[in-house]
Amino acid sequence: MEEIVAMSDLFVSAIMPAYNRERYVAEAIESVLAQTFPHWELVIVNDGSSDSTPAIIGRYQSMCPERIRVISQRNSGIAVARNEGIRSARGTHIAFIDSDDT
Repeated sequence: MEEIVAMSDLFVSAIMPAYNRERYVAEAIESVLAQTFPHWELVIVNDGSSDSTPAIIGRYQSMCPERIRVISQRNSGIAVARNEGIRSARGTHIAFIDSDDT
């Protein structure tokens, strides 16, 4: 039998790996911030970026510390970054967004 979950019990963790995406990451973060569903967090995993991606991510985290969490790791690839995001997620549900998606 399928379990019915009340909307108020849902909390979504959106996982965003980011590696050298300075051209796109702000727009991707903005698209998450524009969500109308109220119960979510954004976990951004900086996968060892060497461009300005960490600075951009940091600005958004300082503007929305209650919503955006950042994990920094040395470059290990997208699969490792996603798994790290999943491990630190607090949500009842997981969603993935790439750092160049909107």
